[in-house]
Amino acid sequence: MFKNKKLLSFTLAETLITLTLIGVVAAMTIVPLTTGNKIQKKIAEARLRTFYGNMQYAVKYESARLMKPPAKWLPKTTCKSGKNSSDCLIEYWNEHFSRHLKSTIVKTVNYYGNDYVLIRFADNSGVVANLPIDNKIFFFFCVDYKNCKVENNFDGRKTFLFEYYNGQFCSSFCGLSGFPRAQLLADCKDCSGFNFDGCSPTTRHACTSLLEVDGWTFKDDYPW
Repeated sequence: MFKNKKLLSFTLAETLITLTLIGVVAAMTIVPLTTGNKIQKKIAEARLRTFYGNMQYAVKYESARLMKPPAKWLPKTTCKSGKNSSDCLIEYWNEHFSRHLKSTIVKTVNYYGNDYVLIRFADNSGVVANLPIDNKIFFFFCVDYKNCKVENNFDGRKTFLFEYYNGQFCSSFCGLSGFPRAQLLADCKDCSGFNFDGCSPTTRHACTSLLEVDGWTFKDDYPW
């Protein structure tokens, strides 16, 4: 009764053809992902370099315009606008930085009692800025403005931490200036180097300082 029943099986040629097709599909998937990462890194490098350079330029030339060192025109949490720190930050930005950088104040946000200002730049990058105390502004830089969030998000890929403190504009924290690269790399990877207030995958403190040391390029050992 089983005489005419054919056994279902694959020949060696069919198997090889199938494996080849799978390999082609895998290659077509992996190559765009790899290329996509390279493009993202190049965009991030260019925009980080531009933002850092523009801010350094703004501090320098604003000091020349005012004929005062930066320490003489520091931000305050009480100001003419006066309602909250966001108002004071906007007033300070418009008075001292907007004349040097093409930017747009998009909105202000209060998040868990902290006031933030979202600023967009001409190249579609942006920052979430926070004035927590007198003389200090945190800038959470977003390579793409759509990634600007108020949750102190600086993951070292899409978002990066900068600090403006006592008239000095710094990558990560001003206190990290001069730290050895190995320590910055360790902290960027897993916070084993400089652990300021704890960290997580979305709050990687030293990554921006590491990039500055490396000339604003993502080296092969950078924890992308």
